[in-house]
Amino acid sequence: EEFGALVASMAFVEILIGLSTFGMDWVVAIWLPSYRIHAPQNVFWRFVGRMVALRAVCLVLASLLALAFAEWIARFVGLGDWLWVFRFYLLVACLDGMLRYLKDTVMDSLLMQGANQLSILLKNLCTVVFLSLGAAGYYHVDLLLVVRVEVATFCLALAVVTIALLFARARDRRAVPTASGDWREPTAAQLFAVARHNYATSLAQIVSAPNIFILGIERFLGLGATAAFGFARMLSDQVRKYLPSELFFGMIRTMIIATYARTGDMRELALHHSVMLKLGLFPVALLTGVLIAYGGPMVRWVGGDKYAGVEWLVLGFVGLLCLVVLKRNLELFLNASRHTGLMLRSSLAALAGIPIGFGALAAGGNLYHVVAALGIGEALVIWCALLGLWRRGIHYRISFEGIAKLFVPAILAGLVAHFLSSAGNVYLILGEAAVLCLVIMLIQWLTAPLSRDERRTLRRIVRSLRKRGGQSRAAPAGA
Repeated sequence: EEFGALVASMAFVEILIGLSTFGMDWVVAIWLPSYRIHAPQNVFWRFVGRMVALRAVCLVLASLLALAFAEWIARFVGLGDWLWVFRFYLLVACLDGMLRYLKDTVMDSLLMQGANQLSILLKNLCTVVFLSLGAAGYYHVDLLLVVRVEVATFCLALAVVTIALLFARARDRRAVPTASGDWREPTAAQLFAVARHNYATSLAQIVSAPNIFILGIERFLGLGATAAFGFARMLSDQVRKYLPSELFFGMIRTMIIATYARTGDMRELALHHSVMLKLGLFPVALLTGVLIAYGGPMVRWVGGDKYAGVEWLVLGFVGLLCLVVLKRNLELFLNASRHTGLMLRSSLAALAGIPIGFGALAAGGNLYHVVAALGIGEALVIWCALLGLWRRGIHYRISFEGIAKLFVPAILAGLVAHFLSSAGNVYLILGEAAVLCLVIMLIQWLTAPLSRDERRTLRRIVRSLRKRGGQSRAAPAGA
């Protein structure tokens, strides 16, 4: 029950953070590189400061509003007995929301990857150390300790990225813009148009996201099912956070937006996105093979016997992750090419998954029906976006042949390993899983999932990053 309450509180935090963005994340992602290149130093940092302050105000006001109605909201989502957890996580919402905004939007756009990775490393390391000491018997681990550790580690990570940003500001000694030209600051109407479309898109995604279904699962199936659903989702979320396409998303996103702004070449933009898509799906394919072969013992090793049988739910979330990676690449493509309205209309299609999922729960369905409903919603978003691009005559082709070359070897090798493996020791299983990954990668290399143009584009991206040492002209000096 404690874990179920934790999962439900975290789901509400995700919803609150999403509701309080007001589209500011994409405003910064789209305009910050332009400010960095074309605007004077003081104008650039004034824009950064205003956007950071605005985000902080929105987060605090949203959390205070939720705190005022905390008791009613907690009863509505079935957390009436865990009101203190819910209130604690409103503080976590402020810290986590601000950390994400600084790390994933502002600092990623400035290519400050070192500070970002350091904040993630310190946060995760401190969390693991605290909980491991408790598991070793040095002190009692309960929900209150977990919440306190969450607050402390978020404060630590937020301090790291804030200090790094202040140092970048102090080291920026530019007297004139990098390339001023005839550039003019975007008007408030332009910023508002980008924010409006992207906020409406995020609202549609929030309503159709797993967090909404977590609250429904708690009402229909209880905290036990909520805990199982949250456990499976957390495992897939950890995979998503550490995908190469996610870790370097901000760096490559800035490069893609800047390149398209300079050349206006839609074909090159589509090639960049095709490479990003396959790089994002490559580790997902490996994980799919490993879960097919050794999902059962690995999930029991991570979560214990109480989560036995959840491996197929985890595999379902990994399949859903493939659609999420594809949708995120499409979202970047549409925002980079200024087709934000199309992304908004496409995101509305995800709402079709809500009646499907809740209808299945009301009819006595299980967690697999919820995952299927989420998959239907994501697939509809992708289909509508592709259809809209085709109607506009815009070149965007998904290489299904290349994606098949990633997943078919992984699935077949995983099935073979599943039937041949007899290892019972966890270390033997890990060793076999490592060998399985090597076999899958060898087959993928032989089948060449990247086309000639995609390989050329990838080499060009790598050369550009090496030449700049991970920096770009859009990054602050010494960042």
